[in-house]
Amino acid sequence: MKSTKQVFLINIFLSVILFSVLSVLMYKLIINKEFEKIEWGTMIISKTMRKSDKEKTVENLILNFYIKNSNDYMSGYFFDYNSESHWEIDPYLNAISKEIMYDSSNRTLLPNELRLSYFSFEEKCNYDLKTVLPYSKIKDVCKEESKIIVSILPKGRILILGQNENSDNLILPLIEFQAKKAKANLDILKIGNASVKNINNLADFITLFTEKINWKLRLELTPNAEIEDKSILSFGDKSINNAFETSYRSIPQKIRLRWKNKDCSYISDYYFDPGEILTGFIKLKELADSSPIELFGRYNDKKKIIEFYLVRDKVSFALKNLYPIELHCL
Repeated sequence: MKSTKQVFLINIFLSVILFSVLSVLMYKLIINKEFEKIEWGTMIISKTMRKSDKEKTVENLILNFYIKNSNDYMSGYFFDYNSESHWEIDPYLNAISKEIMYDSSNRTLLPNELRLSYFSFEEKCNYDLKTVLPYSKIKDVCKEESKIIVSILPKGRILILGQNENSDNLILPLIEFQAKKAKANLDILKIGNASVKNINNLADFITLFTEKINWKLRLELTPNAEIEDKSILSFGDKSINNAFETSYRSIPQKIRLRWKNKDCSYISDYYFDPGEILTGFIKLKELADSSPIELFGRYNDKKKIIEFYLVRDKVSFALKNLYPIELHCL
């Protein structure tokens, strides 16, 4: 009897301990809202007031973006041009962005806090927003694998929407905010854009990113050269395609060429000086001439480099390579 009573008391004691441990664990789960954590992502969409696509590309330059839940250190997405480290996104690839997507495979709390700073090329000013998000409202709309959409509208309006991928991608508006207008700071704008570091006035910065000029690419490389690949980037780090055809397009920031001649392959990277190429394009554009501007690349066999010029009719501007490298057979 005594042994049975001892076993009974021990079982009660262990049950109390187990119940206490489970209670503590459940309390922590509730406090940390573990049951509310899901997989979610964020999308930034930039809506703009456009001028003619032929002449201008008017978008927004994202400077800072921060969306997370203040109660969950793992939650959210952070991007800051002023920071030396960048998490989730490379700002150089998204200098001008119509759509930036962040996807997470971690189960975290939906956001309750948003910070956003951007430069409006249309209005030539910054906009800043720091606000609390309606967590309960977002939680009611966004379930597993949902997206929080941050839509940048003209005049500093910021619309927050929820997209539930498990409900036929239904998109529902959640709340709208008004960002605060601020004076543009060229030094801050240049932090995330190393290609324009020697531009010293806001007007030139804006022109480099938004101006579209009628031009085409022409190349004279080594005899019997076969172009294997080429890529041209604008100062917004967007691809410039079909460059051998005359068209209104952005001012180029960089061109990479890969070509083959006999048994040798060559790769050339040409980084244009922003002030120099901007001046050349603007001056040639003002000429009373109906012919397109040519970005003319010619192989200099003596120097073993490619040299680029801007040409229109009989007027030309030599363009230096900011980081010249002598070409060698690969």
